[in-house]
Amino acid sequence: MKTTSKLCVLALSANMLFFSSCQEDDSISEIDNQNSEISSVNTYAVDRVTQDLDDFAFILSESLDDKVIKKAIKEEALKMYDGDYNILYKNLRTKELSNGDNFNQRIAKSGKNARLKNARISGKSVEDIADSIAALYPNLQVSVPVHIENWNPEDQPVLVAICPNAPESEVKMIKAYDEKGDVHWLDSQIDPTAPVIVVGLSERTDQNGNLLKNFEKTLKSESTNARTRNEGYPEKIFQAYCSGKMNIYEGWTHGAPELRLVISTGKVPNIVDEIYSVGSRYDINNSWWTADGRLLFNWYRADYSDVAVFQWFEWDGNQGTAKLTGSVSYKDEASGVTTSTGYEITYHYGDFDFGKKVVNFKDNSGQEYNIGYLKWKGYN
Repeated sequence: MKTTSKLCVLALSANMLFFSSCQEDDSISEIDNQNSEISSVNTYAVDRVTQDLDDFAFILSESLDDKVIKKAIKEEALKMYDGDYNILYKNLRTKELSNGDNFNQRIAKSGKNARLKNARISGKSVEDIADSIAALYPNLQVSVPVHIENWNPEDQPVLVAICPNAPESEVKMIKAYDEKGDVHWLDSQIDPTAPVIVVGLSERTDQNGNLLKNFEKTLKSESTNARTRNEGYPEKIFQAYCSGKMNIYEGWTHGAPELRLVISTGKVPNIVDEIYSVGSRYDINNSWWTADGRLLFNWYRADYSDVAVFQWFEWDGNQGTAKLTGSVSYKDEASGVTTSTGYEITYHYGDFDFGKKVVNFKDNSGQEYNIGYLKWKGYN
């Protein structure tokens, strides 16, 4: 278990709103009252999924005085199997560790006091609880979304936060446990300045934990300069840039944003519907991120017209769905007649609508387009 002085250092070093467990025993009740007041700003209902995530986070936090467990989490997260610093627990739980135990067995031994401190899991073995939660949620995820590169698991204490099963707009404060199982509350709108482990459900897999399309590692685009667009050449995204306060559209517990692009042309609606996975959130937050080189479409004006609408979302892929409608107008050069083609896009309530921009074939390939929180450069 880490010393009180180290916990104090963590509390001071992280730019977050939480109450440190460094206080004296006679002030514990006061801390609990303050925590209750902070948590009350959240407007979501705590459902069964969030409660299960809470139990799992509690168990994991109590095992983190074991350096081997922390090292294993960092090692697996750095593999970025889905393009971000995420780990599917169904893969992590069977990872063999240095003493011959697998990961699940190790946290069961290290978190032996969890049953005594948490009434909901009293009377059950820690290993059984972890197994049952993993079985219920094949997409259960452990991640280190912020500052993993600066994390020294040998001697740096870390919090375990819960990413609740709720709309991001309703989550103002994030519940987290330290290595003693004590509760802290973190501001969902401010990135911590120290690493935090997050327990949640994967956005980049289906419910069975199978990786969704476009969330594997891919090659980067070749560099490009602004030049004349060529008839029939493949249209691609070169770079994207997220500006402003990223937590408005992708909270730090979710890691890097997932960028969805839907393209409709003057003659054909919805010819492209792609999702781009970004690695670290810091690769694109106020920084140009280089996309993969996937083909969007070969731009032949006779087939598609000379204009296209690029509609962007930050994709969450959960909650209910809604429809967004619009149209693309173009003027036929031969007849001089202006024609409009309508389009309809299905999106999720949890998605963030960045907005849209009309791209003209006559624009330079490599030109920068800006729609507020997002800007991008394409090429063909």
